Amino acid sequence: MIKNKKELEQLVKDYKINKSDTTFNQIYKILLPIVKRKTTYIYYKKLYHYNLYNPCSECKRCMKLNKVPKSEYNMTCKECEICTCNPLERGFFNLYEQGLCRWEEVFNDLWIRVTKIIDNYDINKPFITYLIATLWEWRPSFLTKKFIKSITTNKPLTYINDDGDTDEEEISGEEGQEMNTNVIDESSEEKSRPVLQDIFKECKTENEVKICKFYLENQNITEEELGQKLKMTKQNISLILHRLRKRLKKYLTK
Repeated sequence: MIKNKKELEQLVKDYKINKSDTTFNQIYKILLPIVKRKTTYIYYKKLYHYNLYNPCSECKRCMKLNKVPKSEYNMTCKECEICTCNPLERGFFNLYEQGLCRWEEVFNDLWIRVTKIIDNYDINKPFITYLIATLWEWRPSFLTKKFIKSITTNKPLTYINDDGDTDEEEISGEEGQEMNTNVIDESSEEKSRPVLQDIFKECKTENEVKICKFYLENQNITEEELGQKLKMTKQNISLILHRLRKRLKKYLTK
């Protein structure tokens, strides 16, 4: 439940006009509890069908699940006698139970989506209605066809890059996720030197350079810790990491 709806809508309208960081931070504080609750639901409770992108005609109009508890969804789906889906694509998965990502990755991805909603908002229309309608069926951007296929075929979990393709890396979301820090071939010190130089050349701001240095010093550093060191909000750190990942994609280890 969003409190102070009128205040939030006015802040968003003001931000659309003045692009003030102070106004944006006020919006962030109001929306933070809502984004956290939705993230928690999607991460711990939301069930996604393995045939999410290619359901058969029977699945599209199936009403069986309306009569059973969620704990029996998988059994009901897998034992369906009229379903024509591939047996590997029957049933459901949950991000947390399958260990497919971290809570923070879903949160960051969702927050990036919220910032886009704010950017695309028409100030002549109700903001809350637009926000809820846009996020109602939202799902993490890394839930691509290739991602789901990697689960159903029992392949190693893969890294989903900005083009929606998969690389043999640690999973991270397409937008707003932790930056992959395995950018240096540690097996060769000589090879790492020119790569480091090239990486810093891709940085366009002083903060981007600092973030790269922090990651090189400590690959387990969190966005919260980066925010404390740079005196920036977590959402701004997420946006910077998103831009960096796009430019540094060619340096990621394969």
